[in-house]
Amino acid sequence: MTTQRTTPEPLFAAIDAGSTHCKALLCTATGTVVARAQAPTDTADLAATARTVLAACIRSAGGRAPESVGITGMAESGVPLDRDGRPLGPLLMWSDPAP
Repeated sequence: MTTQRTTPEPLFAAIDAGSTHCKALLCTATGTVVARAQAPTDTADLAATARTVLAACIRSAGGRAPESVGITGMAESGVPLDRDGRPLGPLLMWSDPAP
């Protein structure tokens, strides 16, 4: 009797770097969500926060890494930085009328 191995369906990742939370998910090509994670947005190291939520999704999916990663941001949101690249305050929302 021959046992045939099946290749797992590829997974794709999406990261939403929002002004309050950074969210990630892993899904199949048909849109079935396999894992989700989120963490408060850390303006001091947004890339680290994105890696953290993506790693949490990968762990939830049994260690299966995505074939590709799509990233979306916060529209025209931003944060002023000092000369060393450190944030000088919280993220300024694109919808905030104060600036």
